Amino acid sequence: MTGVDGIVEFLTARLDEDERFALGRRAELLDQGMPLTEGEHWEWVHLGDRDPRYPERWDGEETIGGNGSDYADQVGLRSIDEYPTTSVGPLPRFLIHFAEEVDVAAARHIARHDPARVLAEVAAKRRVLERCVEVIGERDLTRYNQFGWLRDDPHAMAVVLAVETIRDLAAGYAAHPHFHPAWSP
Repeated sequence: MTGVDGIVEFLTARLDEDERFALGRRAELLDQGMPLTEGEHWEWVHLGDRDPRYPERWDGEETIGGNGSDYADQVGLRSIDEYPTTSVGPLPRFLIHFAEEVDVAAARHIARHDPARVLAEVAAKRRVLERCVEVIGERDLTRYNQFGWLRDDPHAMAVVLAVETIRDLAAGYAAHPHFHPAWSP
């Protein structure tokens, strides 16, 4: 591929990083003899009654949790997935054991971007990238103008769409020090 190799390598490296971070707890779980999952699903729970607290229902609230005076007023972030224990059977793992107060916007963000979701998004982006690279093939992209016109290539518009899709995928990492401004959509 002439013209997109650098951006494809950059994007692949960023997806690898996202995947590594999402799977970061795997080593910890292995060390503890726990089974591995592809990615945990997280939820906030009220520590007093262990009931889930759903971020989408926190309209009008600035924080969740209590004032720290009582354990029952606090919240924790736990895995929905359960892991075996030697004494009481399967239990979820707590990622944040307890917090007095959590900013609602941060709590929503954390719960919404759990490792399972990140891994699913990485897999989807890899499939899109793979299809785009396949469409581009070995074409010399310097022969295409901004509208994708090239008289001798009936697939010119598909090629331009593939290139623009790769740029859009990479744009999410524009703050990364290795991102080149020329890759901006």
